[in-house]
Amino acid sequence: MIRIEQISKIFTATDGRRIAALDAFSLTIKPGSLVVLMGPNGSGKTTLFKVLDGQLSPDSGSVVWNVSPESATSATSPIPCIRHVPQEPLELAFPGMTLAEHMLFVELASRRPRFWTRGVTKARLDKYRAILEEYGVRNLAQSVTGPLRSQSVGWQQIFIVLLSALAKHLAEKVEPGTDLLLLDEPTSSLDEENAGLCLDLVRRLHREGRTVILATHDVDIALRLAERVCVLRRGRLVADIAGVDLSATTPEGLASIVAGARHPL
Repeated sequence: MIRIEQISKIFTATDGRRIAALDAFSLTIKPGSLVVLMGPNGSGKTTLFKVLDGQLSPDSGSVVWNVSPESATSATSPIPCIRHVPQEPLELAFPGMTLAEHMLFVELASRRPRFWTRGVTKARLDKYRAILEEYGVRNLAQSVTGPLRSQSVGWQQIFIVLLSALAKHLAEKVEPGTDLLLLDEPTSSLDEENAGLCLDLVRRLHREGRTVILATHDVDIALRLAERVCVLRRGRLVADIAGVDLSATTPEGLASIVAGARHPL
């Protein structure tokens, strides 16, 4: 479980104004959830992701991981393996590296350095192509020896999202149930067909046991995908919709909440 408790993060603008990107923000997320974050630009979604993945330290408040009766009595409660896919995927990748080299990095990340000398062998290329084919991204499988920067931004996003799944197939050790996947507008650069493919990947990653938090401006995606929709405005949680309430929410109603016409909380 992730318990976010009264997180605040203040930035100073060039004119000296202090801007609260997060303002006493609190949220509890159960493991294995699929939560969609919504809100206008500047509402705090990306800042929250950067706090969760450790890029930013909050000015106040805390994030408590794995809060459960079992972990509360454990001295070795595991911290989730956090995978953050930003809107600009090359921020966390190496554009000159091939797709296969990125996959090799995932495969060997938990091994001793001597394994790196083996490189991308033909056997590995065949294995990587097979995995990409299994996930339905044939064009990536065919381009596995090409550099990541040769792909469109949308396909870069899909590949980086997919890398989050590859540890299960490639790495020596994968802790079950500890993956947290943070996706910041993963479909923003995709056409309708490829956006559907990306969302299918997200659903599959979720079914495989990952906790997924996805930020989007698209109300249709939110209502099709989410088990729970949390709406932020000015760094605060202003709506938390789940269960029968989410089932009864229309696209127009959700758009109204996000735009600020209604304040459910």
